[in-house]
Amino acid sequence: MRRGYIFAAILAFILPVGAQAQLKISYFVDRSLQRSSLNPAFSPESNYFHIPVASGVEVGEYGNLSLSDLLYPKNGHLYTFLNSNVSTQEVMQNLDSDIASRTQVNTQILGMGTHIGESLYLTMGVDVRADVNMKLPKDMFIALKQGATAEDGAVSFSYKGAAADVLTLAQLTAGLKVDMSAFVPGFSFGVRAKYAVIAAAVQAQIDKGEVYMGSDSWNIRTEGNGYYAAQGLKYTAEKGVYRVGKLGTAGGGILFDLGFDYTLDLPSDAFSSISLSASVLDFGSLTYKGGAMNPYNISGDKSYEGVRELDFSDNIVNQISRTLHELSQLAEISESQAKDNLLYKLTPTVYAGAQFSFWKDRFSTGLLYSKTSFNRDFTMSANLKLAAFNLAASYSFVAAKAFGCYLGIIPKKGLAVFVGSDYIPTRFTPQYIPIDEMNINFRGGLSFVF
Repeated sequence: MRRGYIFAAILAFILPVGAQAQLKISYFVDRSLQRSSLNPAFSPESNYFHIPVASGVEVGEYGNLSLSDLLYPKNGHLYTFLNSNVSTQEVMQNLDSDIASRTQVNTQILGMGTHIGESLYLTMGVDVRADVNMKLPKDMFIALKQGATAEDGAVSFSYKGAAADVLTLAQLTAGLKVDMSAFVPGFSFGVRAKYAVIAAAVQAQIDKGEVYMGSDSWNIRTEGNGYYAAQGLKYTAEKGVYRVGKLGTAGGGILFDLGFDYTLDLPSDAFSSISLSASVLDFGSLTYKGGAMNPYNISGDKSYEGVRELDFSDNIVNQISRTLHELSQLAEISESQAKDNLLYKLTPTVYAGAQFSFWKDRFSTGLLYSKTSFNRDFTMSANLKLAAFNLAASYSFVAAKAFGCYLGIIPKKGLAVFVGSDYIPTRFTPQYIPIDEMNINFRGGLSFVF
């Protein structure tokens, strides 16, 4: 049986649709205007005003599936994981328990920060955010691999547990850092409230999913459910998306960020200080409006005869698009009973860091623990802070295993500029697709400081 379309659909899963919405390499860069978004107990040395939109556009793609899990070079040839020259054991050793992918895009529309007296620092901002999450069970890949070498050319597998969700929202934020040095030298804490408004959201999950693939056709059985939240819009298979009333927001809620920072100065010219800090971000949940919530059921028991080889000489993006469109016709979507006040619970992001500063705080090393909804990681960084010039290099060595870099030119007054990335790919295909795990992010921007 030919399985080119299987590979095309899987390849689509790991291609980035965006190119975390916090740049964690800036966590230990004291003059950075972005570090307060990682911990509200931090504040830059200057007041600032972000240039609308240009002050910060951040995009990231995170996942635990890579091309090196799907493509295997052997004896001068490149084989897919389905090829009989690649053993099932090799594939099983490479894959994690579940195959996950997350895409985040964050655009800062407005932002400002200013000192209030000697002990307070106020921040305010407006940003737009979009999250896309997908999950596929590992068993699906293993069944495909085991079936690919079967003599009868037939294979069956379950994709129960597959899920995807999309959330788009706007946030109005207000934060306050309080310097408590008058009472506890070196200690500060911060809190930030975020009023989030949901623009739209979609969620789907598969409760039962079975695929039986013969040499001439596939038989796919599906049972699942989901919802889409969009005020004033409806969807049916017959009409597609159409308007049913006044457009509006789909829901919202209030989220909180909390953090602290403790710095102990050392009586030495070589060793300046030691600091410990931690934060919890996005603590809380969102609520959908009853009128905006549209639950649906997914069901299907159909045959598919469109199996053919993947042609690498053709446009691969077009092939992937055709594949996904044809597969989308294999299940029917029907409305189900609406539910009011459905909660969307965000998984809080946690940071905890330790920093050692040298030579009057001109140089430091830091170790940062981060826990997000998609991974846990430790990141080591070296930070050079010479007046307006800030440079940092990092290496994440648990989940991502990647290098990062940050460059910021941040004077006391004038125009500040920065660029940075936590995950810089080092190996690419000729089509510029990263070979290693799909962990990529980038942020850059311009701001006025005064």
